[in-house]
Amino acid sequence: MDGASLRQHPSRPFWYDTNGTHQVQHRTHSRPTGKVSNLLVAEDWLFERLSALGTGLVQGILGEGQPVTTEPRTWQEFSQAAGARTNTRTMITPRISTVRNNYH
Repeated sequence: MDGASLRQHPSRPFWYDTNGTHQVQHRTHSRPTGKVSNLLVAEDWLFERLSALGTGLVQGILGEGQPVTTEPRTWQEFSQAAGARTNTRTMITPRISTVRNNYH
């Protein structure tokens, strides 16, 4: 977010553009299987920022284990990839290539 002319709310995990529009938010949540942390970004702002930087976006996760229960310990394993091109504003088809249930 460096160089994006965003300003952070003084007491909240929110970022606003120069027009005062809420564009980015950091969220955390605790659950029995652990803590989750996310960065939520307005799609239009993200595409404008990527375009200004002359870049696209690709995200991939290989073999990420996500706990489902604590007792008995079970989780699902995900492998997935997704991407976006800023020149056409199209998403490369998000796909989940593997979902596997594990039990220990």
